[in-house]
Amino acid sequence: MLAGATVIYGGNLQQGGYTGLLIEEAQRFSNGRPALEITLAESEYRHLSEDELIEADRSLGDVGRLTLVSGSGETMPISSALAGSWVDDDGKALTAMRAYVTDRTTARLIVGGRLTGYAGAEPGVIEEARLTIRAGRPLFAAGGYGGAAAAVAKRLRPQDFDSWAPDGYPEHAEDPGVRIALETLEAAYAAAPPVQELDEALLHTLTVSHRPADIATATVRLLSQIA
Repeated sequence: MLAGATVIYGGNLQQGGYTGLLIEEAQRFSNGRPALEITLAESEYRHLSEDELIEADRSLGDVGRLTLVSGSGETMPISSALAGSWVDDDGKALTAMRAYVTDRTTARLIVGGRLTGYAGAEPGVIEEARLTIRAGRPLFAAGGYGGAAAAVAKRLRPQDFDSWAPDGYPEHAEDPGVRIALETLEAAYAAAPPVQELDEALLHTLTVSHRPADIATATVRLLSQIA
């Protein structure tokens, strides 16, 4: 945000989650410009009232906006988002939101993410990574916090894990459904057109570090290379 970027986050409005934290950061560091877009899938916003959606949008003020993405991939105004029928499959609704975010972003940073108990046919962070790769966008995977992002990073940059990662890291990466998702991701990566070459030292830091400052600094510097 300080460097002039806009952060797009696909999540929910649960109390104590990342959404509230990002809003606070945007209010502190956006210098009054729109620096944050909170994107909700149909499977999330359909459980809220119109008043709750209006209040969430209002809380963003001048520093961001709330975007509602239907199960068909269309953005919806709050006034009509809760009308009509719903997509029955939460996984499909989340996929539509993730595809929207992919189309709207220059690059994607993934951190953490569930490898068990996920909605849909595969872990959402792995799906996001695959959508990003297929769209020809740079993918930054922070592997130091484990979870789905670490599974992605280890599959695409195994050389960065040789000296520090224990056997079986991250946990559940070898579960059958996760393994299939990672194999599909790797195939998409192999088939994707080459993207701009980026600084290997920064990519290594981003892949292995669990320090937020390292992740943030590496991400901003890599984004500056793209810009």
